[in-house]
Amino acid sequence: MPLDGTYQSGFEQSAFIPDGNCSKKPFWFHWPDDYDMNARIKALGYPAALRVKLIGNVSRLGKYGHLGAYPREVWPIKIISVDPAPPCRQGSPKPDFYDEVSQTLIGKQITIRGKFSLWGKIGPYIALDERQEVYLIHRGSFTWGKPYSEMDGKFVAATGVLRFYRAPPAVPTDRTVARAPDYFYFEVETAQVRLISGNAQTESRPRRTVKGLPRYMTDIPQPIPEQIKLPDAPKTARDVRCFASFTTTSSMKDVVRKCGIPDEHQGSGIYIFVYDINDGSVVVIGTSDLNHLMYVNHITARGSRSLL
Repeated sequence: MPLDGTYQSGFEQSAFIPDGNCSKKPFWFHWPDDYDMNARIKALGYPAALRVKLIGNVSRLGKYGHLGAYPREVWPIKIISVDPAPPCRQGSPKPDFYDEVSQTLIGKQITIRGKFSLWGKIGPYIALDERQEVYLIHRGSFTWGKPYSEMDGKFVAATGVLRFYRAPPAVPTDRTVARAPDYFYFEVETAQVRLISGNAQTESRPRRTVKGLPRYMTDIPQPIPEQIKLPDAPKTARDVRCFASFTTTSSMKDVVRKCGIPDEHQGSGIYIFVYDINDGSVVVIGTSDLNHLMYVNHITARGSRSLL
């Protein structure tokens, strides 16, 4: 898949930051044996960081690199370009929103975006990138009626002071006892939760019957990019025929103007958009830059076929 990001190296560090977004956790990066990285860095005047464009593979979630501190690793197939880039440093500008949280953000007011659910183990939560969850915890009595019931299963933005609950050590016992996990949370009384525009066009969503989606799909929901949340978008299409006329020169805006806003945004390194179809199948659209489509695939229980 096409990848674009910032690369930084140092002592026991080989970090690739997807899209140059300094709020994201870096991936561990393997330079290919046939690419002379040192010569390129020297030719560029030893910049603090590099912008790297490449074709490569991204691993599944796990523990990679030095001390297993990286959630994924990148294996390049072809290096397209390497140029100087501004480095990510401590004190980098605060992003508009976070798609992952860490201990360093505890006690700070932040905005997160993700999919809201009323049905978490601890209570209602917002699912972020990298399979993280931020819970909404209330003090005293609280009823999860409107507007929260209307947000269930939809993408939301939430602003609040990030807190962290650390479960006490387990007490030795002869019986198996359930123990609450550690978790991040907002206090619902002071947090603000709001729907992200564009959910309205995707409210009526068919039941998905396709099982075992392809491995290139991460199953990690991400916010729909603001660039394609067109105010005049039609209702999301549920007929596969809507997607049959696009080409590799079409843009994602072209798709939205004809077939509406996608049901889901997945992917790591590229954009992967998912539309649920009335018969339980899905249409999956991949694009590296939103301006050109890489593929439009119709996936059913019997297999996958290209619509390009």
